[in-house]
Amino acid sequence: MQNQELSLETLSSNIFKKQEFAERKNIQIFSFFTIILILSPFVDRTVNMTIFLKVSLTIFYSMYSIVFLLTVLSIIPRMKLERFLKFGRDKKICGSENLIYFNDIAKFSFEEYKKELIEKYKISETLYTNHLISQIVTNSNITKTKFCFATINTVLACIAIIQLIIFFIINFWM
Repeated sequence: MQNQELSLETLSSNIFKKQEFAERKNIQIFSFFTIILILSPFVDRTVNMTIFLKVSLTIFYSMYSIVFLLTVLSIIPRMKLERFLKFGRDKKICGSENLIYFNDIAKFSFEEYKKELIEKYKISETLYTNHLISQIVTNSNITKTKFCFATINTVLACIAIIQLIIFFIINFWM
């Protein structure tokens, strides 16, 4: 029994580390965007700003606003945020889920996950293990949401930077 609780504690700790990693990714992408935003007034002074380039910067600022919103949503406590934001929530349980991978755990409710752990790993049901299982399911959902935000932020950052570079190149050719 002690070994089962230790395994669940380790799993919970690993999921929490992944959650911290996802949060750091969101902050890093936001920081990168912010650095470019800070440098944009210097570009305005050094480069002949055509309407074309101003439109590009407006698109960039719009994407920055979205990244800012997603970063803030990623940082604030969950507080039932998942009810409203269901990015990539696939609740279809097919039976071959990995019970230690946060993305698969996020598919389960507390009761479903507890049942699977008892059935597959023969974990005994105590108040302490129930609390650990609840924490694991909750942190898995939070981690999945944070990684989803990080993915969206990464895609937006790539699109924003690429469009900015393309518009600068076209601006110099005009």
